[in-house]
Amino acid sequence: MTSTTIGGLRCHDWGGAPGAPALLLLHGFSDSGRCWVDAVDHWTTDFHVLTVDARGHGQSERFTPSQLASGPQAVMVEDIVQLLDSWPALAGRPVALVGHSMGGGVACEVALARPDRVAAVVLEDPALGPSDGTTAGHEGAVRREWGDAQVAQLTRYAVDPAFATAEVAQFVRTSPAVEAHEWLAAKHQTDLDMTAGGRIRPERPWRQAVAELTVPTLVVSGTREVIWEPQEWAALQACGNPVVETAVVDGADHCVRRTRPEGFYAVVDPWLHRHLR
Repeated sequence: MTSTTIGGLRCHDWGGAPGAPALLLLHGFSDSGRCWVDAVDHWTTDFHVLTVDARGHGQSERFTPSQLASGPQAVMVEDIVQLLDSWPALAGRPVALVGHSMGGGVACEVALARPDRVAAVVLEDPALGPSDGTTAGHEGAVRREWGDAQVAQLTRYAVDPAFATAEVAQFVRTSPAVEAHEWLAAKHQTDLDMTAGGRIRPERPWRQAVAELTVPTLVVSGTREVIWEPQEWAALQACGNPVVETAVVDGADHCVRRTRPEGFYAVVDPWLHRHLR
């Protein structure tokens, strides 16, 4: 794996099959581009795999006050849009985006902004925008409450070694142990100013976003501790956009690929091969 910094973002090129289509993996909140080791081992057989530390995460630049004021999520989307044209490793090849949670929201918005550069999108229990009818006041209160809770949690990782050790032990009970070290390191590298505002989801309502997608899109979720409410998931399945497909992996939680990797790859791999010929 080789790493470089482009436009303030730490970018990681994991290599893979020569001349193969590129997979750009976009991580969730408080992870980093180095937290995909198990997925990289799986996908480099058939694809050229790249990851990136989102702004405010890992070794990428922090947000400026003006970026925080305008909205961190919009800045993260623009970062990836620019990266599609500025990262030489992405030049001249089909690109598929795989985004988890926060990264799923970013991937969806990037696909809407640059369908000419994105061949396919996999959204793993994605944090998309608000539901129809959600007021700005309610959404703002929910985001601030979430942000305060996350700041407290991330701070505890830094000041309470026993808590961090226990969390790592829980992580390896359900997830690939090979990712545990970078998973914990990423918790210490997350921008708390960004976190406090809780603005890591798109502003665009999710139904509008899904309806406007023109890129083949697969949305994958689990059956426990996921962020999609049953009624919202049912509405997504019935969205009527022919390029959007959904799949549920039984027994998986919010991080589907970590908690049920066999089920995740059984769904995602053939779908990617169909759309990245």
